[in-house]
Amino acid sequence: MTLEKRIYLLLGVIIVCSLLLIVLVVQPLFTEIKNNSLELVSQKQELAELEAEIEGLMVFKTRYREIKEDLLKIDSLFVDPAPVNFINYIEELAQESNVSLEISSVSDKQDFIFFSMNSIGYFEDLLRFLERIEVSHYLIDIQSLKIRKPLEAELKSGELDR
Repeated sequence: MTLEKRIYLLLGVIIVCSLLLIVLVVQPLFTEIKNNSLELVSQKQELAELEAEIEGLMVFKTRYREIKEDLLKIDSLFVDPAPVNFINYIEELAQESNVSLEISSVSDKQDFIFFSMNSIGYFEDLLRFLERIEVSHYLIDIQSLKIRKPLEAELKSGELDR
């Protein structure tokens, strides 16, 4: 074997060993480094999100202390599940407004309480009654309102006497 062939053979062996070294050692190392760096970036993002959530919770805690009293006031605006106080309040308003009132068909659906109220009175008294309900401290939504002129029988029976 000549010197030239030995050099080529040695050079071939070195190239094959270098390629094997690159494929078997260096390439998996770079792949592992890439995977680890992606995982590190992901964990840093997760950490930043958690820190932002913690900061938001801290802000919420301080803000909650500031508005706790207002929240309690707002909570008191809603009608209790046992609507006795509300019904008494409506009846007092009707009496003060000179309106006859009959409350029926109380139904409780989820967070709402529905009433059917029939009232008799002069138009001005009814308007005063509705206005006072509207500005009361309870949250009320009048879904249907029907007003009619009193019948002759109602006028003769004295239901509308002042």
